[in-house]
Amino acid sequence: MVKLHVWLNLDFFFAGYFCYCCCCCYFYVLRCHCIDSGGWSDTPPLCFEHGGAVTNIAIKIDGERPIGAKARLISEPKLIFQVNDIVIVCSSMSDLMDYGTPQAPAALLKCALLSIGIVDVNVETELEEQLFQHLEGSGARGIELHSWSNLPTGSGLGTSSILAACIVAAAARVCGQKMSEDSLVHAVMLTEQLLTTGGGWQDNVGGVYPGAKLCRSAAGLPLKVTTEVIPLSDDFRRELNQRLVLLYTGRARLARNLLQNVVRRWYARLPEIVATVKSLTTTATQAANAIQEEDIVKVGACLSKYWTQKKCMAEGCEPEFVAKMIASFDELIHGASLAGAGGGGFMAVITKEPNVRDKLRAQLDKLKLNIPGQTIHRCEIDMDGLTVVVEDVVKQ
Repeated sequence: MVKLHVWLNLDFFFAGYFCYCCCCCYFYVLRCHCIDSGGWSDTPPLCFEHGGAVTNIAIKIDGERPIGAKARLISEPKLIFQVNDIVIVCSSMSDLMDYGTPQAPAALLKCALLSIGIVDVNVETELEEQLFQHLEGSGARGIELHSWSNLPTGSGLGTSSILAACIVAAAARVCGQKMSEDSLVHAVMLTEQLLTTGGGWQDNVGGVYPGAKLCRSAAGLPLKVTTEVIPLSDDFRRELNQRLVLLYTGRARLARNLLQNVVRRWYARLPEIVATVKSLTTTATQAANAIQEEDIVKVGACLSKYWTQKKCMAEGCEPEFVAKMIASFDELIHGASLAGAGGGGFMAVITKEPNVRDKLRAQLDKLKLNIPGQTIHRCEIDMDGLTVVVEDVVKQ
């Protein structure tokens, strides 16, 4: 079983996932993330031209890792993809050619296999022959991949990137490919470029590495992301576990054209955007320092500062009801931010006192926002990196 964890991005948010793969055995990968600081600075072309920095922390949500994938080798010369309850069978290369259409069935799983060279759409070799060559000596002729997420659509928790990391890790392991954490991060970047969804590298790093870390990429090409793990004492980890709360706002994050608008404003070199990108990387470093200093007040302040910066980068990302929620929590929290680009999904908060989820719920009830589905969740920092567990199964 390959296990990944949730993370906190400072660029500041968490994400989570779980994945598994097999070759007569199953391999699982698991992960989630919730808080970050420095986000947007990791997004091309901003990170190419300015460089990026993100601080994040891996977490579990309510003690669980809600995203997963699994893989195994099979005897039939085909690819079988299962996304939740939907099954897609690919028997020829033509079945894979919609990989660059994000809405296509199993597009993410197809791109994951392409990113690590298990199949290649740029050669004329048929799928059966490519699989035979790649799996030669294993006794198998095909691959079965499953993926799932128990998070709501539009969560803002980097589900797609984290799920891609699970799929890539599981598929690579089942096919006998060894991947370091660093190579997995970069493989997921390629996966998302093939998918044509764009986006940055922060979710990849947050899902692959354990605990707290400061991640950087220097300006220029080729892009190279470096990750520095931030030590967490047992006492401070326990304090974060008691103070970090994740709230689902009740509405999915809507990010239509948001990335394009931010990139357009960057290319226009609008002064407020250029200044904010610079301050994003500074905030990420400040967040990392706050964690190292074990200063929960500063950690919360960095989270709120990051939210202010995100609102500058993407106008309209704070719905009115979200502003009311954050304002109503003022006496209870050191800081708050919506996950991801904003607009909805999950909100992360750092509370002033430990274990006050009931008080946060009471404040929500007082607001009478009339938004169904708002939920409050316990977070726990996950100190395990990506691990692999092999589970024997009946060979097909």
